Amino acid sequence: MKSLRISSILGSSLLASALAIGMVASAPTALAQNTPVAKADIPFDFQAGLRVMPAGTYIITRSDSLIELRETNQKAEEFVSVHAAYTSHTPTGSSLVFDRRGDKYFLRQIWTAGNHDGLECPKTRMEQKVEKVEAQNKQDSSPIVVALNTVR
Repeated sequence: MKSLRISSILGSSLLASALAIGMVASAPTALAQNTPVAKADIPFDFQAGLRVMPAGTYIITRSDSLIELRETNQKAEEFVSVHAAYTSHTPTGSSLVFDRRGDKYFLRQIWTAGNHDGLECPKTRMEQKVEKVEAQNKQDSSPIVVALNTVR
């Protein structure tokens, strides 16, 4: 009887310890996700992920393979998946690169000054559709670069 009671107390203690360790281990990740990385004034409406975002000032936050774009006046917010990008020349300034297709702008890349590694957004279905129309009409797209101010 006494050994059952000790086993029960020991099991409960182990479970509580495991839960506490899990909570402590996840705390730095949660804090890192809310750290602003950069700020940009974007003078035109643009597509990021599945949404068309209004022109405005945006805070950009990164968490692993996602970025969050949050308009400072709380008019818009969107999470966008990204993957690694690389350039052979070192950017002298931080920037956002948009693909301009007709009168539409699509967020494509994010670069920080002095860093060969950047982030790239995959093309959305909407952009692929517009791209096909441009190819049929023999129209060219042009990249648009917007300055990015790092917050760090």
